[in-house]
Parts: sequence; structure tokens; C-alpha cells
Amino acid sequence: MAEDAERMTMRLALQAKKHEMEARKFARLGRMHAVLSAVDAAAESVQNVRALLHGTCRIAVEDGGFGAAWAALYDGEGHRVRAITTEGLGQFALANPLVLNGTPSDGTLLARAIATGEPTICNNIAKVFLPSSALRQEALRRGLRSMAMCPLHTGDAVTAVLTLLAREPDAFDQDEVKLLEQLAEDLSAALTGIDRTSA
Repeated sequence: MAEDAERMTMRLALQAKKHEMEARKFARLGRMHAVLSAVDAAAESVQNVRALLHGTCRIAVEDGGFGAAWAALYDGEGHRVRAITTEGLGQFALANPLVLNGTPSDGTLLARAIATGEPTICNNIAKVFLPSSALRQEALRRGLRSMAMCPLHTGDAVTAVLTLLAREPDAFDQDEVKLLEQLAEDLSAALTGIDRTSA
């Protein structure tokens, strides 16, 4: 009898854990849909790249519940990244260790995102980055556990990168990555439209 009761307790605990994980996933997908909708609506009236990226970062934090977001322009000829806007990182944010500037080092998330043209994901900053990493230290200090870097295109070329940081580990699963790809596609279309307008 005692063993049966113990098995039942364990089964109930596992079911509760499963329901909790499903609820969290549902909430995360909901916030990504909210970001997509709000960014698509905002992109229709934005006339310049800086405003588009700033608005996207603001929406990601305020509407999407992300812990922080930043965006950078990418110069393919000079192979350099220049951050232009952040949200959720406070004063002097462009100098924050979480915000990357300069030439991306080979093998990093940022370099991979630019090289492949596809989102790169880190679902556990604490485990992936070395303890000495300034990025890791700053992320953990701020309670940020996951990160996604989304390259944005003007035409066929990567010209910008959007980075989203979440407070929970494993924040970006396969379904959320699909939504990130959709977000990057919509932003890229807007960037291309702005580029043609200003040409």
C-alpha cells in the first residue's frame, strides 16, 4: 500500500510538472505572437531603420515580456557590428557587456547568426558561456538566462541583428524559433522597404 501511494504521489507530481511546463510554453508563445502583431503594425508607419529597430526592442520588452533587447547594424564590408538601440538595460546601455559591438569573434553566436543568416539560440547562458565571460556575468546579475540573436536582411545581405534576452532558461524551443524566424522575415521586409524608399 505504501508503495502504491508513493507511486501515485510521484505520478501526480510529474503530471503537475508537465502542466506547469505546458502553461509556461503557452505563455511564451503568446508573448511571441504579441510581439509579432505589434511589430507588424508599427512597421507600417515607420520611415527609418533606427525607429524600426528601437520600436521593436521596446515592443519586445513591454509587450512581449522579454527581460531585455538590443539591435545593431551590421557592415558587411567592414565585418563590424554597431549597436544603435536597447531596451531594458537602463542608462549607458550601449556600453553594457550584453550589447556587442565591433568585429564578431569566430564561432560566437553573433558570428554564426551573421554567417548563416538564421537565428542562433543560447538556452542556458550560465552553462554555455565561460564563468569569466563579462556577458555571462552581466546576464546572470540581471536575471537573464536565455538569448536569441536574429539576423535581419536588406535584400539578400545581413544588415542588422536583433537580440532578445529572456529571464528563464530554455526560453526558445522549436515553436518559438519558428516565430522568431517569422519576426526576422517581417522586419527584413520592412528594412528592405525603407532602403528602397530612401534610395
